[in-house]
Amino acid sequence: MAVLKNHIIEIKNLSKAYATGTAESNVISDINLNIREGEFHILLGPSGCGKSTLLNIIAGLLRKTEGKISMNGKSIRTPDKDRGVVFQNADTAIYPWLTVYENVEYGLKINRVPKEERKKIVEHYIDMVGLSEHKDKFPGELSGGMKQRTQIARVLANDPQVLIMDEPFGALDAQTRRTMQQELIKIWQKTGKTIIFVTHDIQEALLLGTDISIMSKSPDAKIYQTYKVDFAYPRDETTEEFNAFYRTLNAHFIERDADESYDDLKIAI
Repeated sequence: MAVLKNHIIEIKNLSKAYATGTAESNVISDINLNIREGEFHILLGPSGCGKSTLLNIIAGLLRKTEGKISMNGKSIRTPDKDRGVVFQNADTAIYPWLTVYENVEYGLKINRVPKEERKKIVEHYIDMVGLSEHKDKFPGELSGGMKQRTQIARVLANDPQVLIMDEPFGALDAQTRRTMQQELIKIWQKTGKTIIFVTHDIQEALLLGTDISIMSKSPDAKIYQTYKVDFAYPRDETTEEFNAFYRTLNAHFIERDADESYDDLKIAI
């Protein structure tokens, strides 16, 4: 029997409201979620459902309105080195005037890590993401997938406990996206990091996640249900087992079109 790891992220009755004219409207409401150390946890939902809002609160980039959120028992209020963020648009996340090597090294230099130690760390993660032959190139010389690899390597070089990823492959072509999915699984398996990953793509969620939390439509978006995914890696989307799980998840969104409240939807694996 597997030993369950401790909760690293704990969220209780979390809400975020924005002013709309003279009133306030909750984008997310009464979110309850626990994420264990080492999970690859997917937040799955339609565009505009508040996934990124929740992710930004976990990252400390956005303040909650109500409820509690903590990491390792400590309340999350601001960004922290223990939570590294990979954004969807690598063009705005990495520095165009720095090479791949210099981008990955940047955080280590800011934190005054000694030069020889920096070199070992930077080369390790550049090799891990498959960019050793491109380390002296500038972002303008890289493909979209290479830019995202650079961003991932830079985040990993700072050794966060939690890797927070906001639709990081959404802007990539289908072939590059699949390659990046496969590479991310390898990185997760090598590092043992906890990953929180936002997507609206059901297939991507099933290819990557150990756990999938489904969010309802905003306003007042909630986590409707969380599934445990026990398939071995690498996963094959052509199997009946995979497609049966896909249909189960997709049924949530089909049902939502008919009843956006989700109140009558009761589906289980």
